[in-house]
Amino acid sequence: MGRVLLTVGRLAEKPYYIEKIGRNVYSVEELCYSLVQSAQFLDAWILDPALLSWLEKECGLPELAAALSPYLGKKDALSEFVTTLLNYTGYIPQEKQRQTRRIVQAGEGLEEWESRLARADYLRESGRYSASESEYQAVLEGLPETERSLRARALRGLGISECSRFLFALAAERFFAAWKLTEEKEDYFRFLAATRLSMQPEEYVSFATSHPEAYDCSMELEKKMEELKASYAGTPGGRQLERLRRFLEEDRTYSFESELLMVVHDLKERYREDAQTAW
Repeated sequence: MGRVLLTVGRLAEKPYYIEKIGRNVYSVEELCYSLVQSAQFLDAWILDPALLSWLEKECGLPELAAALSPYLGKKDALSEFVTTLLNYTGYIPQEKQRQTRRIVQAGEGLEEWESRLARADYLRESGRYSASESEYQAVLEGLPETERSLRARALRGLGISECSRFLFALAAERFFAAWKLTEEKEDYFRFLAATRLSMQPEEYVSFATSHPEAYDCSMELEKKMEELKASYAGTPGGRQLERLRRFLEEDRTYSFESELLMVVHDLKERYREDAQTAW
């Protein structure tokens, strides 16, 4: 049986909009969840008088608003503000609260660009790819050319996001640009992987043979690809794809369509489960 959660205050008629993560929250529990999920880039923007007003008037929590009020305008008060909020509601488990406090303390005082990159990473990891890419692009446009490490990080994040949307050719350009800044093997490996996924097999073979400097990394990539294929083949999804391939080869149209409907059904169920557990 799951943990019983007691709500604090009431459901707000008007939401509080957390601009930095682009989310409306309608209860103090949703607020706590959102802050925990975005702990790595919380900054002074959350020390907002409008938030306290919302907690008092919309959520019916004047005591909480009063407890948080002393932290407004104070330097290095962010971790105490968040800790007080989480403790008051009791919605977040104690271990998660301690972890959140450590993350917030580590991030206090981050420079603007590091904070914005952390926000872009959070948006990407949350599956909000368009929003994350806009943030990465804004960072790249604003960062000085001399900030090579941060520019590489933004390019890398942008490429990963584009891979998630199957924009492999575009992602390859990002990874290559990141590698030019860092000369790190991992960035070059990502470049080759995205390039391989953007091409037909014969195209990639031609590309690889025309770039002898990529030989060692390319061999490593092929080994990794074979390992991934082998590990996926034994999963339910891998077995489903194998059945679909066999039905097509054998021209078993009815079996193919039936199996495909099962795949779509499974994807829908997984989406519903993800949506339910997101809050």
